[in-house]
Formats: sequence, structure tokens, C-alpha cells
Amino acid sequence: MQVKNMQAAEGDSVTLTCSANGRPSVTFSWFKTDNQLHFESANLIKKGKQIQEDQLHFTSINELDSGSYFCQAQNIHGTKQSNKLQITVLCDYTFSGNQDKF
Repeated sequence: MQVKNMQAAEGDSVTLTCSANGRPSVTFSWFKTDNQLHFESANLIKKGKQIQEDQLHFTSINELDSGSYFCQAQNIHGTKQSNKLQITVLCDYTFSGNQDKF
């Protein structure tokens, strides 16, 4: 379960994929900054009897989504955790007025 750091522009669609090989089937959990994300996993994909994937999808990523993410796969034989992935969301800001004054 390997992942890489990434950058995304604000408003982009971003999908993180976690793969695990296990029998019996594994259950996936997603975490942001060590806090479990709670949602219904509608993105579970089975590839054969042992390899499974789960996806965390951002339809329009924003600055609040920046952070460290990882997934966890678990079955009766144990738990495995992916490496942490740092997502940096790049935002465009426009300043108005005199910027020389503080």
C-alpha cells in the first residue's frame, strides 16, 4: 500500500486509491491527520478474489482539504496502514487596495 505526495489546484477533482490483497475480504478506512473520516464507502472495487481497492474522491477540492491522508485495510488476520500522503491545495488569491500598508 504505497502512496505519493501531491499538489492540486483549488476546484480540481482528486481521487485517492488504496489497494489491498487479502482473504477474507478487507474493510477500508480513511484518515486525515490521524482522524478517521466517516462516510459510506460507495467506491469499493473488487479485482478478483483477493485484490480490492477503495477510493476517496474529492469532486471539488479546496484549501480545507489540504493535509495528511492515509488508508487502513483490515480483516480477521490483522490491519495494514498505507504511508501518509500529503495533499497541498494550491489557491489563487486576489488582493485589492493598497498592499503597501499594514
